[in-house]
Amino acid sequence: MGKFVSRCKLCREHFVIDRSRMKKPRDDPRIVHLQEVHKIPTIRLDDCFETLREDKAMKAKEAPIEIRSKYPRKFVFRDVDRETILSEGEATKALLPIHHIGDAGREYWKGVERLEHKRGLREFRFMYWTRKIGQKNWNWGQFNLCLTDEQLNQLINSMKKEGWLH
Repeated sequence: MGKFVSRCKLCREHFVIDRSRMKKPRDDPRIVHLQEVHKIPTIRLDDCFETLREDKAMKAKEAPIEIRSKYPRKFVFRDVDRETILSEGEATKALLPIHHIGDAGREYWKGVERLEHKRGLREFRFMYWTRKIGQKNWNWGQFNLCLTDEQLNQLINSMKKEGWLH
């Protein structure tokens, strides 16, 4: 059981299939797709769909080179007027330990960047990279939380105190 991505050979639409959520064969979205979109009665799914990712491929050990090669990378924080520069510097490294396939056919690498501001401040930005399955280019997730060492420790300690972390 587990998730995998399947693509319709007729129209190239992608589906994230989670076998653990299917109680009956008719729960498979590929069957509904064939019947409603292509007006094809249920036939062997292998004839109309190809598997793009098996469960093992989705448990990759490290982010793709297309993402890793983007570091170090410059950043600029602007005010709401989009002209005034509040701070700038470099994202020197990224840790991306979480690989996730979303239900909407998107692939994610989630983690944290280490930001070194020109004025000497160091922060950690929680962020992600995403792309639609089958596409080549990765998009960086914007509007992410940035914390200093002290703030991150404060947040983690608060979460432990509340029992959210052990």
